[in-house]
Amino acid sequence: MSRLPYGEHLLRIKGQNSKGQWSAHKLVIRVVALKPFYLKTWFLLLSGLVFLLSGPLFYNLRTNQLRRQKAHLEEEVARRTQTIRHQAEELKSLEKLKSRFFTNVSHELRTPLTLILGPIQSILKRKEEGQEKMLLSFVQRNAQQLQKLINEILDLSKLEDHKLEVVEEPVHFYPYLKDQLAQFHSAARSDQLDFEFLFKADKSTHILLDKPKFEKILHNYLSNAMKFTPPRGKVKLTVEDFGNHLRLNVSDTGHGIPADDLPHIFDRFYQSKQTEGGTGIGLSLVKELAELLSGKVWANSEFGNGSTFYFEFPKKTVDGRRWTTDGVAEAQKPKVKSEYSGTLSKIKQSSTPDPYIGDRGPSAADRQPSTILLVEDNSDLREYIKVLLSEYKILAAENGKVGLEVLSRQSTVDNQSKENQTDDRGLTTVDLIISDLMMPVMDGFEFLERVKSADRWRHIPVIMLTAKVNVKAKLQALRIGVDDYLTKPFQEEELKARIENLLHNYRERMELFAAAEEESGEELISKKPVMAQTDAEWLQKVERVFEKSIGDYQLKMDWVAGQMYLSQRQFGRRLQQLTGLKPHQYLLEIRLKLARDFLLEGKYSTVKEVGFAVGFRDSKYFSRRFRERFGIAPSEVG
Repeated sequence: MSRLPYGEHLLRIKGQNSKGQWSAHKLVIRVVALKPFYLKTWFLLLSGLVFLLSGPLFYNLRTNQLRRQKAHLEEEVARRTQTIRHQAEELKSLEKLKSRFFTNVSHELRTPLTLILGPIQSILKRKEEGQEKMLLSFVQRNAQQLQKLINEILDLSKLEDHKLEVVEEPVHFYPYLKDQLAQFHSAARSDQLDFEFLFKADKSTHILLDKPKFEKILHNYLSNAMKFTPPRGKVKLTVEDFGNHLRLNVSDTGHGIPADDLPHIFDRFYQSKQTEGGTGIGLSLVKELAELLSGKVWANSEFGNGSTFYFEFPKKTVDGRRWTTDGVAEAQKPKVKSEYSGTLSKIKQSSTPDPYIGDRGPSAADRQPSTILLVEDNSDLREYIKVLLSEYKILAAENGKVGLEVLSRQSTVDNQSKENQTDDRGLTTVDLIISDLMMPVMDGFEFLERVKSADRWRHIPVIMLTAKVNVKAKLQALRIGVDDYLTKPFQEEELKARIENLLHNYRERMELFAAAEEESGEELISKKPVMAQTDAEWLQKVERVFEKSIGDYQLKMDWVAGQMYLSQRQFGRRLQQLTGLKPHQYLLEIRLKLARDFLLEGKYSTVKEVGFAVGFRDSKYFSRRFRERFGIAPSEVG
């Protein structure tokens, strides 16, 4: 019955007796098989209605659930992103802190390096060949190596601040490389290494190259190869030409680099666990310098079977003519005879000494020694500079506050001396100031601001001697009125040349004041400061006139004098009285100082552009005069 179809059915029943006879009548029973409730119409209709009503409700519930899950996930992602961002900022801060730490340490090392390299250089000049000279040479070489490491750290800092620029010049590549490799041939023989050089390019090729940066890459590669190659091993340098670029590779038979370390060897401060020594700076600097030169570096190595380091860079070819230092062929150089070049020849022929070259006037034996105020907090460096400048009278101070006290005492003594007529100059007896920048109690900036703001001292020339080499510090010092800037460690000859330059101009200015005083019969110097406010303002106007037309290499002095509403003779007399320089010499001084400012600011990309901007048409002449004035080439500034 359970399988009976749904609906009404008739059950017919007939009876049968024992003899097998059927009854004549049938029993008919009506049977109804009911449907289950879930198949009944009312249930189906009700279910459909419930489904239709619950569908949107379910959709809304599910949508809200998904939205809550999405919001939760977004919150989690935001939280984790913030955590990652915070961690990235911390890592960046740590990286900056680490770089700043190394930079500051590098600056601090410059003072002791000055006290190592300076005295050793002085002693080596006087020593004859022998064991002592050999031992001192060892010390000098290793101190220079330390200086090289310090410079690498500072170069990394400059790269981070985008202060390192590319300055290219034409190079005959093959002989240039041969010259660079001379020292490595010698080192290879000393270390019992086989050093091979293969040049697979045209040996007459001339290219544009930033030599200092290229040399750092080359020297780093070769030094590492020789350092990690055992005796009787081989180091090979190969140069290949691929048309629009050159590839330099250095291979060695050393112990190689582990596979785990190879991807990280150009990372900053990374050191392999298999390699002893090193700072993790050299190869990082190589990579960043290569990228600055629009090149790339990479390495291949199999641990135990040596390594090969590659450097690929653009080949910027030039022809093989004779070139000047700014990259312009000499045959194409305009033959310009500028005003200052004519003045130079006249100065050479006259008895008047050029303030930059040639005769410096009376010898030290014919005049009283100049007095220099040395403001330096390092006692050893003070004593060392005293020894270097023994021909001068040195007044020492350990900080800016003491320096001001020394200046005040000297001014008091000078006034008493003048009243007793024992000093015929009538000026403070300090002729020049050499000041450090970073000092306790009162630093160099505050000290120099006070000196330059005082009428009785503003005329004294100032040399800033410091380990701080960043452009911002230099520009701040120049704005205060520093006449010259010298970084540690310094060369003895460079320091003396800068001092003599400034003292020469200072003496001429003082002599002109004395002559004007004698001619007028008035005590001009004793009654007013050497550089009065009105005179300073007048000079500023002159400088603005010069700077307005500084790029004009044919600038005429009669036009400049007319701008100042004076005759050319009156203009020249007043300018020489205030500065000790003739108009053409003063223009040259402004051009050179402005060029130095441009180089410090990185305003132009090449030395040629800087020279052109300040009125020099001949880059070779510009570089020579710049070196004579500041002791270094324009390309070495910054």
